Parts: sequence; structure tokens; C-alpha cells
Amino acid sequence: MFPRILFVLAATAHALALTCQTGPGSPLAADAVTMANQMTQNSGVACQSSNTGCTQQWQFGTAAVDLCGPLGTCVPFTQLASGVQALVNNCQANGQAGGINQLNADGSLHSDLYHT
Repeated sequence: MFPRILFVLAATAHALALTCQTGPGSPLAADAVTMANQMTQNSGVACQSSNTGCTQQWQFGTAAVDLCGPLGTCVPFTQLASGVQALVNNCQANGQAGGINQLNADGSLHSDLYHT
């Protein structure tokens, strides 16, 4: 399956680029939604703390989300949750969803929704 790129207008009037990567190995959409709902309840921030460039931030069932970008970069958990929900809303197929949510203009900061 080829990635599908979508542009979603956010409330802040910034375009978020979504790259759908849903396939047989993707997490269950229901798990991703539950994970997003859990993150929405967290008022903290998610920080990229790995020299590999990505750090897993949250996991529920088959779904996990990481933050990828420059070491030390942080975003609110609510922003990660919005990206997960956008991927589910726009990329779901056969009860599964996966992909990349671009968090800045040049793509150097993004979150990934993937199977645990």
C-alpha cells in the first residue's frame, strides 16, 4: 500500500500533514482512539529524549505513538492526541489505522502511530 498524504486544517490555521500508512500490521483503530482519549486527559508534555531521534510516548493495546525530532523537543500530550485522532479519522481501513503526523512546517518534528 502506498502512503497517502493529507492536509488537515487545524484550529490554529496551520496545515498539518498526515501520511497514512495503514496496512495489515497497523494498530486497531479502537485502541488508537482509546490511547488518544487517555492522552487528552494528561496535561503534561511529551519530550523526545532519545539519541535515535524518536521516543515512544504512550501505548494502549496494539497502538503506540512516538515523538520524533530534535533531542529535547517537547509538545503537549493533547497535541499528540489530536494527531492520533486525525490519523484514525482520515486513514482508517478495515478497523486499523497508522501513519505519520507532521508537527512543524519542515517535517523535522512528527509523531508516528504504529503497532506495539
